[in-house]
Amino acid sequence: MFRFAGQPDVYRAWQKDQTQLREYREDLREMASLALGGPAASDIERHVNLFADASYFGVTSLLGRKTLGEEYTDIMPVSITTSRSPALRRRLLLMLLQVFMPYMFRSLQNSRPATNLSQRNVLVRMLLGSWNKLLSVVKMLEPALPTLQRIHMMLFFLFGAYLQFSHRIAGVRYLFLRKLNLPRPGYQLLGLLIVIRLFLSVLVFIRDRVRKVLRAREEQAGRAMIEDGLMMENPEEAVPEEDEEDEDTTCNLCLCPRTNSTATECGHLFCWECISECCTNKPECPICRQPQTVNSLLRLSHYTKQDEDES
Repeated sequence: MFRFAGQPDVYRAWQKDQTQLREYREDLREMASLALGGPAASDIERHVNLFADASYFGVTSLLGRKTLGEEYTDIMPVSITTSRSPALRRRLLLMLLQVFMPYMFRSLQNSRPATNLSQRNVLVRMLLGSWNKLLSVVKMLEPALPTLQRIHMMLFFLFGAYLQFSHRIAGVRYLFLRKLNLPRPGYQLLGLLIVIRLFLSVLVFIRDRVRKVLRAREEQAGRAMIEDGLMMENPEEAVPEEDEEDEDTTCNLCLCPRTNSTATECGHLFCWECISECCTNKPECPICRQPQTVNSLLRLSHYTKQDEDES
């Protein structure tokens, strides 16, 4: 009986496939550049990459054949229910999840919501409303993807079952086709390191959030003391306290009062901690999607709402 492949074999097979795919994509992009010209080829780069991935896995996994990475490490994909080669419908599901779902998700990330819904008829308004809800779900999931990927990688290093989301959802694992008497080392230590990193990340997130809340309360208390002093000196000029927080002083990422206000090149304001972490993960403005790097952020020292009103 063959046993399930371990983490080293699955990971090396994935690395081999990624290397081959990278070279294949570069060749196709060069062909597109020669045929269409540089600017036109750059506009369809995502579509070229999709064709490369679909053709690579189409002539291998979809037809029930092993990829170059699976041949390299001598492993074979099997269904977890039958321990045999996956059926055609399972291979189709695997290819859909592995190739087309990432492409669709990236396309949705770059899409803009529909506007002027009131000027459409009822059917079009319903469809566009569903489209906007789908985009809002994608935007909501986008910041959580890096954490989900770390958790999935942690599970793979600890248990060695599934390296990719597509294989986990489709229920496809690998068998190791060579018989070895000695046990092979795994990557459990790397999994423990990811657990520690996630735990520390949660602690840092809680610490930063508590600090931000305490800092906001201190600022509100300070403003209240100043307003009370003004009321005692000039009761007739006292300004009534606002019931709602001014939206102009709120960070659109953490939804808390801004601390260390920082401006992007497109003019949007955020907390320094929020926008720097966002641009590190994805170098663009989270509001208008204009390209934005951490190095070009402008941190506004001694910035107040009064400065914004005067400008």
